[in-house]
Amino acid sequence: MPAVQVRRQAAVLAALARQPNISAAGRAAGVNEATVRAWRDRDVAGFRARYEAAIEAGINALEAEAMRRAQDGVPRYVVSHGRIVLGPDGKPLIQLEYSDALMLAMLRAHKPGTYRAGGVVATAEAAVDGAAAVRLRMIIPGVSDDDFPAPRPAGDTG
Repeated sequence: MPAVQVRRQAAVLAALARQPNISAAGRAAGVNEATVRAWRDRDVAGFRARYEAAIEAGINALEAEAMRRAQDGVPRYVVSHGRIVLGPDGKPLIQLEYSDALMLAMLRAHKPGTYRAGGVVATAEAAVDGAAAVRLRMIIPGVSDDDFPAPRPAGDTG
């Protein structure tokens, strides 16, 4: 395989590992998307396995970032009436914003049987073990035992 093609494939694979999107990776590497697809589909010089590994690495990076945002929050300026609120020191106030929707999406991805879409979890214990419930209370501001539904009697489905 020509050296230029080796460099182009390496650039595409590096871009895919950062952002697992074939169009974006092709643009970032300066390679036409159709060319990338042809390399993958025809398995040019074993490209398909390296492509799949790069996609997996990119998805893992996205998953790690989603988990970080769900657990650690994302700093956001405090805004009121369209203006950034300043603290007593004159500096912009910043608060951490957490995403319950993102946390639930991660839980559904890792425990689909427990956190299925449209399903109702009867008790906190059915959803998570005791230690995990404690972690959720620490991660999500303001979560208390009152936020979890009361246990239902055995056999109650309504």
